[in-house]
Amino acid sequence: MDGAIFPYIVRVRYTVDGKDYTKLKWLPAGSAPHVGDLAQVSYCEAKPKKAKISLVLRDGFES
Repeated sequence: MDGAIFPYIVRVRYTVDGKDYTKLKWLPAGSAPHVGDLAQVSYCEAKPKKAKISLVLRDGFES
């Protein structure tokens, strides 16, 4: 390895009115979430596919 640091891509699955959606979120290197960390999903009621993901990581960092 050449010492390069790569960002993380996190896949978040959420359900609105019984329909499942998946959203990807890019995180900077060094702020990796753990399986089971909390994610806040804010979505447009008219189009739930349009969503904003905020992750609350165990170290208290929010992205």
